[in-house]
Amino acid sequence: MKRPREDPVTNNLVVVIEARIGEQTLNNFWKIHYVRSFSSLEFETLQSRQPGTIICPLIFGRYDAIDVGLLVSRLPKKPRLLVKPPHLPRPFMVLSELRAACPLVHIEFLADQLGKPAYH
Repeated sequence: MKRPREDPVTNNLVVVIEARIGEQTLNNFWKIHYVRSFSSLEFETLQSRQPGTIICPLIFGRYDAIDVGLLVSRLPKKPRLLVKPPHLPRPFMVLSELRAACPLVHIEFLADQLGKPAYH
């Protein structure tokens, strides 16, 4: 299966799920919507709001980035998924596992300080 090609993000809405990120690390153009709990996030809400980007931690509570990726893969217009990882000894290996589990979703790691994706 081919990897999804990276399209420019046309919707500047960013949904941040259970992640702590400094707004100063994000592009000022983005509108940020925080979700306190992944379990409270509804598919219909994502479908109607059509975010351009979703940011989440690699692992949070009883969920992980694969759960978010599987939810995103059901959307007709798929936002890019930026995952905020902890320090990892082999980040490329983890990123390829995420991409293999959710092949229809464009997944990248969010760099801590740069505010842009790392490990393409």
